[in-house]
Amino acid sequence: MRARSITGGARTATAALVSTAVALLCTHGLARADARFARDTRVTYVSNALAALDAMDPTTRVALTTELQTLARTTCKAAATEPPVACLLGVAAKTCGSRPAGQQAGCKLIADLVFTNLVGEKEVVSSKVRLTLMNDVDGYRVAINRHLMSRYAILVARLTLSRGFDQGAGLARSIDAFCSKHILRSSTTWARCVSGIAWYIGTAHKQPPAPVPDPRPQPANAPSPEGK
Repeated sequence: MRARSITGGARTATAALVSTAVALLCTHGLARADARFARDTRVTYVSNALAALDAMDPTTRVALTTELQTLARTTCKAAATEPPVACLLGVAAKTCGSRPAGQQAGCKLIADLVFTNLVGEKEVVSSKVRLTLMNDVDGYRVAINRHLMSRYAILVARLTLSRGFDQGAGLARSIDAFCSKHILRSSTTWARCVSGIAWYIGTAHKQPPAPVPDPRPQPANAPSPEGK
């Protein structure tokens, strides 16, 4: 599935909705999709989250994601506990607040998704799988992100097969409806369901370009990578 065909046009998130959305997605214990927010508010949030991903270029998004994940680990995570929500909110506010005014709303929306997915990792990836991924040649963070994307892909596949699915203007409403039903038959939350689906749709087929090899000839006595 091509991401561009189901993301629709980009729309700017309002500051008020962003502050509401941060609290919504980071409050990952939300039991029911409509516990605090009306359907139209949820649908608008999903639409704006997809638009934020669509509007940010892949290289910037990857750098922002890495920065947020690193700060969550170094600043917020204590021992084996999950990062405190208040700390994550502070990291998002500080990181996105340092960006130009026109980029802050989109940055905060993407931070919502990054942190919701981060907090939900233990739900999606078992301790046995996490232990295996620690030995991955590409490194743990790369490996677990790859594993998470495969899990999000399954959610997206189920979404596309759901009744009334609309990949056009009604995509955000379809995602909300799917996740509202999905949480009734699983242990996840609406926030985690939405965040995983939005992340896959917005990033799976929108990756940074591969680095260009240096065309200059290397010195004959230069050590090979294998020899390091």
